[in-house]
Amino acid sequence: MAALAGPTGILLALISVSAMLVLALTAFPQLRRRVAALLSDGPGTLAALPANRRGLLGISGVEAEEENDDDGQASRGERRAYVSDPNATNHLLAMAEVCGRVDIDVQKALTQLAGLLPGSLGEGAAWSCRIDLMDKASWSPGYVRPVFEIEAPLTVSGEPVGSITAGPIGDAATQPEPSAQALLDAAAGLASQMLERRADRFQAEKLKGELEEQKLTLRQTARLARVGAWEYDGDTGLYKWSDQTRRIGGIDDDKPGRERERQIAKELLPHVEECLDKHKTLDREFDLSLPNGLTRTLRVIGDIDHKHGTRGRIVGIVRDMTEEKEALSRLTHIANHDVLTELPNRRYFQEQLEGLLRQRGASGALVIIDIDRFKDLNDTSGHDVGDMLLRDFGRRLHESAGGAFVARLGGDEFAVLLPIADRAAAEHHARTLVAEQAGPLVVFGRSATVQVSAGLAMYPEDGRDTSDLMKNADLALFQAKTRGRNMLVAYKPEFREANEERVKIRAEVKDALPEKQFEPYYQPKIDLNTGEIAGFEALVRWNHPDGLRTPGHFLAALEDPELSRGLCAVMLDRIIADMARWQAKELPFGRIAFNASSSEFTGFDLAGHLTWRLKSIGVSPSRIGVEVTEAVFLDGSESIGTALAELRRAGIEIALDDFGTGFASLTHLRDFPVDVIKIDQSFIRNLEEDAGSRAITSAVLSLGRGLGKTVVAEGVETIEQAEILRQSGCDQVQGFYFGRPMPAENVPKFIQSWQGAEQIRTLERSNAA
Repeated sequence: MAALAGPTGILLALISVSAMLVLALTAFPQLRRRVAALLSDGPGTLAALPANRRGLLGISGVEAEEENDDDGQASRGERRAYVSDPNATNHLLAMAEVCGRVDIDVQKALTQLAGLLPGSLGEGAAWSCRIDLMDKASWSPGYVRPVFEIEAPLTVSGEPVGSITAGPIGDAATQPEPSAQALLDAAAGLASQMLERRADRFQAEKLKGELEEQKLTLRQTARLARVGAWEYDGDTGLYKWSDQTRRIGGIDDDKPGRERERQIAKELLPHVEECLDKHKTLDREFDLSLPNGLTRTLRVIGDIDHKHGTRGRIVGIVRDMTEEKEALSRLTHIANHDVLTELPNRRYFQEQLEGLLRQRGASGALVIIDIDRFKDLNDTSGHDVGDMLLRDFGRRLHESAGGAFVARLGGDEFAVLLPIADRAAAEHHARTLVAEQAGPLVVFGRSATVQVSAGLAMYPEDGRDTSDLMKNADLALFQAKTRGRNMLVAYKPEFREANEERVKIRAEVKDALPEKQFEPYYQPKIDLNTGEIAGFEALVRWNHPDGLRTPGHFLAALEDPELSRGLCAVMLDRIIADMARWQAKELPFGRIAFNASSSEFTGFDLAGHLTWRLKSIGVSPSRIGVEVTEAVFLDGSESIGTALAELRRAGIEIALDDFGTGFASLTHLRDFPVDVIKIDQSFIRNLEEDAGSRAITSAVLSLGRGLGKTVVAEGVETIEQAEILRQSGCDQVQGFYFGRPMPAENVPKFIQSWQGAEQIRTLERSNAA
């Protein structure tokens, strides 16, 4: 019924407007009755009026009415005496005619009234009159301020809106008689009735205009909303359709239109009959074929009017839902799918997985797939290349999945639900799926090699709810990345234990930082040309209550940026304090290098803190260096490049660690202020027997010389490796052959006992032998 409120409201409002117009048109007879009441104060007054004047005032007979004061005497005798004067009556009739005219505006009527009043009030004397209405005034001709004034208010709906002021003028002026006040009150009453009538007519016209505007708005809204009205008569079985309903349904007077009308009526018939029989609301959707070949979805709503006929009738609306349905379908698709790949998104995937896990007997495998080193490609080749690769990879994964549910969880992470209950079969299928993704993709004409890591978890064995299942699949994926990437790992319960161990270690590291349990151990770097100590690399060690621990035991904890920054601050304080002591002893310790991760550059003012600490303790910035891996460069933050440049300007050396193991080292050598290249120990380890490692090492040495960079070889453990590097032109080396990492208190003794020249002669003798 709410749907009918608009049309019904319009009808009721029109009835109200008509009533107001009738009231406005009948206001003048009421005014005449008011005048008659004013004239009925004395007996016999009206008998003297001519018949045409009595007709004008609408007077058919008047009953005399007495109003007595407390003494029982007539209180309005003087007024009765005055208005019984035929001249006064004539004046009142003239005023009534002015106030009753509809062909002049209010101000003009008041001006005429102001002209009549002096002659009516001042028989044989000169009077002036002024009528004030809101911010306008009307004066009698030749207005002069009266010597004595009488006043009567003008009101509309009981509220004052102005006044009439009158009185005698001239030297012979005397105090006005009470009868003059009575006549002035009568004139004010006539004027007030005129103002009320005009206000009522204005309000009626305004309401009529507003209703017409509402009717137009309603029609436009119904057209835009594609809503029409309809009726069904339960007694006759006939329908009535509004013009808008006929337009929506394509109902014309031609044969196809009549056929569609019959189609709609036939579709609705069982429902309207059920509505009447069971006294229930009708709400039905159905599809209708239009002449243009399109199909529209119509929603028909109706309710019963029991007061009509024997069975009643149904009145309601027809609404075209086609665009709304299509828009809702598009919005639902957008809400449930990833914009880039058009695959289901994480939210939709989790909804589907939750529904699957609630089904009795449901079983299968969840595979989470991550593109290896995607961030490297995205940062070095640009986000447009990365986006295209994700689109192509998602399409290829969906095609390879063979109908399995595939979703993009976010970033470069995808998920596949395999409906395979057997664990061995699921692992085999998942490995095949992963292998099919590890191939090149052509992006903007360039071939990009793609490798993926994946974690598998079975349901319900590895998780009976969405959270546990996805967490366990993520743990398996983490193991795949830890073990070298480009593989699939199936979840095992011990993975959760390992994760819990990582969480435990992270908590222990957090507690250990304030206790100063971390300290630097120093490994020497040797100049292969002179044999002198070029410096040391500060490596972190943890004095754990259970024994000394190397970074391999707590590296996972340092993935937490806050812990990483905290450890960096502790290490820097210890390193700078050690340097100050060695400098005071005039020990030639060279340059001390320490390792920094991206967290130290993005969430900590490393450059500002380091330069301030060095200055405060009196150590030159040239005595310290910062070693970073390509992971720092690949972080993508602008602050990293800015911080490195600031460190370089301060005289602090920048070294690129683990060179050759990253994705785009040459690009980083070009774009970042790098002074030192450190060859990763994985190439040095096989230097003696592996020709490939020797070739790579030789190429890096040549590159360093060409770019003017110092080259340092890590992990030198044999004299043969050292000699190969010396002959190849390597600048510096570090490794167990020359010295293991040592605590700060052992460094002075190592420096004092070092015999660099003898070390070089030993290398030369080894080569000669």
